[in-house]
Amino acid sequence: MKKKVFTMKIVLFTMILSVNSCTPQYSVDYAASLKDCLTSNDVELLNKACQTFEMKLLNKYKGQELGNAYKKYLQDIQAMNILPSYFVSSDSKKILQEFKNSKLFDKVWTKVSSLEDYQDIEIVTTDSLETDPEQENDSYCMNPNGEYLNCLIKQNQNKTILDYLEAIKATPDISPGLTAGIVHKNLTEEDFNDGLTRLIIAVGFYYEIGIIFEKE
Repeated sequence: MKKKVFTMKIVLFTMILSVNSCTPQYSVDYAASLKDCLTSNDVELLNKACQTFEMKLLNKYKGQELGNAYKKYLQDIQAMNILPSYFVSSDSKKILQEFKNSKLFDKVWTKVSSLEDYQDIEIVTTDSLETDPEQENDSYCMNPNGEYLNCLIKQNQNKTILDYLEAIKATPDISPGLTAGIVHKNLTEEDFNDGLTRLIIAVGFYYEIGIIFEKE
């Protein structure tokens, strides 16, 4: 009888460990301030996207505090020290597909060819992100008229981030490597702990770069 009870305890303990291993260690609510101009489903998906990114970030920068991991990530983006496979992963593809299914994708990004007065936009790229001239007009960039960007500009209080948002609104196809350096240089340690700032970095410097590499 004692042996049977002991065996049952072992089975129960194993089941508990199995359930816990499948449960995210934490959740984020960085997009809460955008609920006035985006749908609740949009907000949920943005939070999910950021959480997925942070899990990859913590795995890449092991032993680092999350805020410092974000800082180091921008440094690596500026120097383009990250392989394309990091951006084009099964996780990122799954998130982007959910964006497309919910139409959030179009609120965030648009094809460069769809922009009015595109010929007047100065294309600034790093060597690692240059595309074939014939494919440039088919690539994606932040939608300057999209609900996502306009909502961020409306809700953001950080001058450095606001300058970044205004810059990509004026020049949607500007190089992530260039803007990453500017953002990294001007954000404080405290800024990297701000949820909305983290969301902006995840969307603009992870998922958007993934779209660019996937199109190449």
